[in-house]
This record gives sequence, structure tokens and C-alpha cells, in this order.
Amino acid sequence: MEAIDICKIDSRVVPIITLPQALGVLFKFPSNLGWVFRGELDSKWSPIPRAGRKPFFKSARPVHENELPSKQNPPRDLGRFNHWRKLASAYISDLPENDFEALAYAQHYGLPTRLMDWTENPLVALYFSTEGKFDVDGAVYAYFPEGYLDESMANIYDFPHTACIKIRPFDRRLLAQHAAFVFFPDPSIPLTPKPINDQSLIEMCGRLNLVKIRIPAKSKLIIHRQLRDIGMTRRALFPYAEGLSQSFVAEDVERAASEG
Repeated sequence: MEAIDICKIDSRVVPIITLPQALGVLFKFPSNLGWVFRGELDSKWSPIPRAGRKPFFKSARPVHENELPSKQNPPRDLGRFNHWRKLASAYISDLPENDFEALAYAQHYGLPTRLMDWTENPLVALYFSTEGKFDVDGAVYAYFPEGYLDESMANIYDFPHTACIKIRPFDRRLLAQHAAFVFFPDPSIPLTPKPINDQSLIEMCGRLNLVKIRIPAKSKLIIHRQLRDIGMTRRALFPYAEGLSQSFVAEDVERAASEG
């Protein structure tokens, strides 16, 4: 996938170096029209959920391939999720009955799933693309979902499409990060750009529903500090004691990177 790594200022084409320049590109993909965003520390990383990556991925097919997928015959990653769910009830008192909401809980608590974390706030994605790995380019993905999944109606075992899900916020972090999820029917297949059919949207945002915006390595510290100056910090994005501690750690990491 080609990446955008330039912006226009007074008809001049320049690299993305500062926060205003980055936002000048990101604002071409308005969240109020349905665009969601994801930040990656390394621009070479593909948009693929953890359940589709090694060593977690085994197969997207059900255990008994000649039978339809179901709770009794799940793909490997959903079988792992079912086992996690059975044990998690001893740790999580409010684990939801709905399959997709429970899958989001599993994702939240670190299980590799076929969900991928996105955000409706481009600032959040920009933060996560610039908070580390200062020697390599980062990236922000802007994605216009092909559809939305109704978790109260869909079957988690045979839902055939990649779709966005808006899960009720069961944690303050989800609210702080304006969280959204993208569900992958086969977690080993990365998200790829597809044509947009809406002409008015094409005129505003371009012809493809997935765009990668490259953040140059030399720009990461500059943009990250500017984000911190406007209140976009670990403390704000992770609104509990751990996030507060991580804010102090992040300041030391940034200082070391700038001095190195």
C-alpha cells in the first residue's frame, strides 16, 4: 500500500514534520463521516489483528473442515477465545453474554483475537504512532469501513465480512481513546484498500477506503511533544494509576531519545 508522507502548505509540497502538518492531512478524512484511525509505530507493520500473526495463527478454518463453523466447531482462534471465556468468568464478574462484546473484553485484557483496535479520534492514532521506535517511520491508517456489524444479530462463527463494531464502553480507556473495533473473518488476511463508491466522498477523501499516512522517524519526537503540549498524554488516554505512571516513564524515554 502506498503511503502519504507529504502535505500541502500554500501550494508547496512539504514532508510531515509538525502536528499541524499531520492534522492537515488527517482532517481530509473526517471522523463524522465514518472514518476511523489506527496508529502504528512502524510503517512496515500490516493492518492485521494479533490472532492472524505468528505464533498465534494456526488456521481460519473450523476444526472439522467438512462441517460448518459453530461454537462446537470453531476456528482455532475462536476456540482459544471460548476457552478463555470459560475461565475468565472466575476473574471478571460482568463478562457479557454477547459473543462480540466478550471478544472485545478478551482483546482488552490481552488475548490475541480477530478484533483490531481503532479510534474515531485521529489525535489518538497519531499519539500511538509517535510514542516510540524513534529510529523508524511510523504510520497512521485512515479507514472508511465497508459496513458496521450489529453484534446483537450477527453470528461470530460465520460472519463473512470485515466490519467495524462500536462496542459499549465497558472501561474508561475505551471512552478516553474513542475506541472502535474492526472484526476480521479471517485474521490472517490484512486489511487492503478498496474503491469508494460515493462520489461526494471521493471528491473529499480520495478513491480508496484505506489510506496509510507515513510519519517520518525524524518527526516523531516533535509531533509527540506537541501532542503532549495539548494534553494528549498517557495519563489522558489511560485514565487510571497505570496511565499516570506511564506518563512519567514516557517523559524519560522521550528525553533519552532526544539526547541520544
